[in-house]
Amino acid sequence: MVLESITQRFTDITGYSPDDIKTADSWQRIANADDRQVLDGFFKAILKGQPNEGKLRIITKSGEVKWIRIFGRPLRDEHKRCIVGIIGAGKDITEYVRAEEERKRLQGELVEKERFLEAVLQQMPVGIIVAETPGGKLYLYNKKVAELLRHPFYPTSAVEQYVQYKGFHPDGRPYKPEEWPLARSVKTGEVVEGEEIDYLRGDGSHCWIKVYSGPIRNEKGQITGAIVSFFDVTERKQALERVEKLNTLLISLRKINEALVRSKDEVALFHVICDSLTGVGFVRFTWIGLFEEGSNDIKPIAHAGFEDGFLSSVTLRWDDAGYAASPAGIAVNTGKPYILINIAKDQMNEAWRKEALKRGYKACVALPLKYDEKSIGVFVVFSGTKEAIFEEEIGYLQEVATDISVGIKSRRLERGLQQSYERIRKTLKGTIDAIANICEKRDPYTSGHEKRVAQLACAIAGEMGLSEDQVEGIRVTSCLHDIGKMEVPAEILSKPTKLSEIEFSLIKAHAQTGYEILKGVEFPWPVAQIVLQHQERLDGSGYPNGLKGKEIMLEARILAVADTIEAMSSHRPYRPAMGVDMALKEITRKKGILYDPAAVDACLKLFRRKGFRFR
Repeated sequence: MVLESITQRFTDITGYSPDDIKTADSWQRIANADDRQVLDGFFKAILKGQPNEGKLRIITKSGEVKWIRIFGRPLRDEHKRCIVGIIGAGKDITEYVRAEEERKRLQGELVEKERFLEAVLQQMPVGIIVAETPGGKLYLYNKKVAELLRHPFYPTSAVEQYVQYKGFHPDGRPYKPEEWPLARSVKTGEVVEGEEIDYLRGDGSHCWIKVYSGPIRNEKGQITGAIVSFFDVTERKQALERVEKLNTLLISLRKINEALVRSKDEVALFHVICDSLTGVGFVRFTWIGLFEEGSNDIKPIAHAGFEDGFLSSVTLRWDDAGYAASPAGIAVNTGKPYILINIAKDQMNEAWRKEALKRGYKACVALPLKYDEKSIGVFVVFSGTKEAIFEEEIGYLQEVATDISVGIKSRRLERGLQQSYERIRKTLKGTIDAIANICEKRDPYTSGHEKRVAQLACAIAGEMGLSEDQVEGIRVTSCLHDIGKMEVPAEILSKPTKLSEIEFSLIKAHAQTGYEILKGVEFPWPVAQIVLQHQERLDGSGYPNGLKGKEIMLEARILAVADTIEAMSSHRPYRPAMGVDMALKEITRKKGILYDPAAVDACLKLFRRKGFRFR
């Protein structure tokens, strides 16, 4: 086969002149070695009388590789019987082929990145849901969603299906469909940060979830979807409620103890005691009664809360006739606390139960008042919530009962007043220790951290000459300084590898969270402010507010030094213990930069001269 003619365009594309490709062999030489069979097959098909087309690579005269799409058909003689030649055309498709190859490469990378993102999403310790518009279809979600909420979710579900499940505001109001964070972000673009929802799970149980939600927008600013993340804060809420309950009891005990010291009038003292207890969340009504001389009646002396004629509507006796009449009579006769966790189920006295339920009393505890092991009266507390009185509450109320007995015989127990005060101080210490233990249970790897920090911080404060009251305030604060970590997912606290930026930001929020938890508690010291500032540093590099120098409270500066020493010298999931010596070198090197010079000097003196060691 001999070439008759080619166009100038062919020469422009390939660089070959007619003389360069006169023969079929010449054609084979310009084709890429891997595509020569394609070219051979192309010609053979045409010579058999069939039009044909194909795609192959050629090597231009300059050595460049180009993709060409070729078209050809046979030429026949004047009688259309014999094939006498071939007419063909070609088109340079190099850019198209390269673009297609690049598209496939990018598509492959995108698929791989989507797989990676999906894997990361599924491993996140928080629930994540992504919805897209229009219609708010659920685009994707991770396995933590179903695990936390215990509802079925499907990628094609509409937001309306998602929000049909029941949730409640903190004040008890049910969520309307349009009030759910995801629905608000999809439909209005609202950003929701940390909204807490009492969620009714698919199995009928309740849990508290903390929700973050925001819209997804395109380059034009239009809402194309929304993403919501949430995690279970039930444990933190319950712990916080427990802390608040115990602290209100502690405050009431402090007031009672102060009244015991100051009050000269027995009846006035009883009124103070009852009034103080009504500030405790679960107490609806409380009263104190004493035996009347020469009678089996119990005479109410003081009461507070929602009484509404209850005391005059029931029989208050302690003899056999009144034994089954009320918890008060039972407590006096047995000489032991009588606890009724659900009054509605009490079958001992229908008249008494009816009067109690009519006034919203759901549970109660009656404690005998004793002096020299002899019962002289009774102290009764009613709760508006059933099953609200547990062992710890009984312990506190027993302290109150003891204090009432002390007040009754105050002249005989002048020396006992100091002992009662010491009991209250121990109760305070026990309460703070109990709260610290609650925090430690969520992060077993730092068990004992708060207590060791308190030990060192108090020693530093004493070395610096602070008063006993200030030292006690530092001890209490040290035991509570990490309470904000209750809000950090346990998976992050115990993670054995380096934290991501998002995870570390959750950890850093613990100082602010601790402040929010404690700011409403009436401590004798500025505990909440010290907790808020314990991660601040002298040069302003700390958090959450970047305070500098003396903007940071002295107690917080002392706590910062003690916290650093204990943390560096102890084991953590992500690193082994660095030891006390390394920790002391660190605070020495950063003295006056990050850490208070006086606190650092006192700390160094304790370890290097006085042999201080963690117990």
